[in-house]
Amino acid sequence: MKVHRVAKFKQRSALSNNAAIKEMPGVQNGACIGLAFAWLRRRLQQPSETPQRRIQYLGQEDTLYKVDVDCSSFNRCYYRSARGIERIVAAAPNICGMSSRSAIEASGLTGLEVLASHIDETLPGYYLWECTFTEGVTSHAFALYADGSGMSFFDPNSGEYRIGAKGKLAFFKQLYNHYRHYVSMKGVKADLQFDKLFLIQLGNM
Repeated sequence: MKVHRVAKFKQRSALSNNAAIKEMPGVQNGACIGLAFAWLRRRLQQPSETPQRRIQYLGQEDTLYKVDVDCSSFNRCYYRSARGIERIVAAAPNICGMSSRSAIEASGLTGLEVLASHIDETLPGYYLWECTFTEGVTSHAFALYADGSGMSFFDPNSGEYRIGAKGKLAFFKQLYNHYRHYVSMKGVKADLQFDKLFLIQLGNM
């Protein structure tokens, strides 16, 4: 998987380096959803920006403050009983000014092929992918942009990746295996197995 990485980023390091931000309420359970929206927004606004500069932007203090606000906004959708795809569709316009164009739900390892096929059928486009795990932590979020030339993929836990047009499914399987052997910042190993997969294509309102 690392062979595809073009810019490294770890949300845990970004948050722990700023004592004020890591104590803010929106990011207490992780900042992945806010960072995924921030990556999408930045990629939409600055499509020619290098991955390294985009990742640098995500680690800036003012960006992380906005991430905290976005996490809180997304969490409020949860408390209003929105779930999965409905939750993302409800939150996206307010958080990043983008509305849903298409959405699909799948499950587990076999669901990765469904997601890869859906991207191929609907590109070019911006996508937000939320997944739940079979046990342990509740969910995680990724962001990506795909067109005919390939896919840019952002995981808040590891950074930005560039994958060729034919390599989506193979990369998703590598990602699946990566989380099956996940190691926390404290060195604790965990088997995080994908359960529900929610993929939403977002576009300009």
